[in-house]
Amino acid sequence: LAAEWMPDHRPAAKGDGDTVSLLSNDAAATLAGVSKRTVQRVKAQIRAGNGVALATGSETLRSLEAKAKRTAPGEGSGERERKPGKRGVVELRNEVAFLKKEVKRRDARIDELMEEVERLTVERDEAIEGGSQWLEPR
Repeated sequence: LAAEWMPDHRPAAKGDGDTVSLLSNDAAATLAGVSKRTVQRVKAQIRAGNGVALATGSETLRSLEAKAKRTAPGEGSGERERKPGKRGVVELRNEVAFLKKEVKRRDARIDELMEEVERLTVERDEAIEGGSQWLEPR
């Protein structure tokens, strides 16, 4: 479908027009069954020269965007470190809280299993002691 967004016959638009598609973003999104934002992201990659990679499947939209972030020039000397936004911090806190609960749940399960091992060890020892009469020659 992305190929339909960039027809060969389309001349470069003048001004701020769309140089990629005859279709509006809404129309392309409806046609493709994706969000308008996805269409905008794909068009940006097509404009950046990555249309063939997307069309052939040799790259995904996410992989191209990740590469662009890694190669984007940073401020000052070297790359600038990306700080998580407010939403990222909230998501991280939620993940940490979930992981803490998961660790407690697994620790409790380990305690249950250790008790079971201890109970089975006692049963085994009792069986060995009680069964030793069978081991003695008559």
